[in-house]
Amino acid sequence: MGNCLVLGAQTHSTKETKVILVVNINTKTTTHIVLFNSFEKLKRQQVESAFPNSRFYIGLLRGNYTLNDYGLKPEKDTEVVIYTNRQVFQEEPFLAGEEVGLGDKIKLGNKTARIISRKKGEIMLKTY
Repeated sequence: MGNCLVLGAQTHSTKETKVILVVNINTKTTTHIVLFNSFEKLKRQQVESAFPNSRFYIGLLRGNYTLNDYGLKPEKDTEVVIYTNRQVFQEEPFLAGEEVGLGDKIKLGNKTARIISRKKGEIMLKTY
């Protein structure tokens, strides 16, 4: 029998993981969610080259996720908190000029989440 390499996504479960949400400034959608520890090792030029036309927000993820080449993907019923007043490179407020409220949907990469809580400087989402 020859050598066989099997690659698969590994699911992780966490009470709380610090993440960076990459938000495209044109579409106002979250294109990537990256582990904070991986992100902070990069220089600003590397970050801007990898994620052009984006803003970067600190957040927390509570629940299950899988890792892939582009960061992480939250599983169903995972909570994501976006600290809208905590950008990595301070530019403009999160979703500047847009009113979002409870129940509104926000894209998180290829997942959709619903706003379950909103208060000053914080939006809490839950994937479905």
